[in-house]
Amino acid sequence: MSQVAPHAEAATSLKTLGRRLSNVKGFDECIAALQSGEPVSFEGVPRSAHALLVSELADRAPSTLMVVTPDSAGIDDLYREIPLYSNERLTEFPRWEADDDRPLVDGDYGRRIGVLKKLANGQPEKIMAAEIKSLLSPCPS
Repeated sequence: MSQVAPHAEAATSLKTLGRRLSNVKGFDECIAALQSGEPVSFEGVPRSAHALLVSELADRAPSTLMVVTPDSAGIDDLYREIPLYSNERLTEFPRWEADDDRPLVDGDYGRRIGVLKKLANGQPEKIMAAEIKSLLSPCPS
């Protein structure tokens, strides 16, 4: 008969699950590159494992970890799932442009300025996420 772990024990187990990524071939080399300030990228990671991977990378990164996603759905997934694996907070670098499915909003402008100020002052969150369009959008001056 199987046993069910109490909630607190299960939560602790999830927060340490990322350590098992060290068993994946090449992962430790990626961590070494990250810790020396080099960029790293991963391809073929199932979407269901993104938050686990990001949480482990953030735990080992010497400074803010920038995660680039292809769309806003990837950021939504990270917001929902990062707390399962890490105590770190996620900050989104929002887009500042209008398109057919998303109008320009003053709140995005304000949040974008806020994130840039935190970066300039050396006070960003440990994990920052941006969809690729955010990084290609002009920054307000």
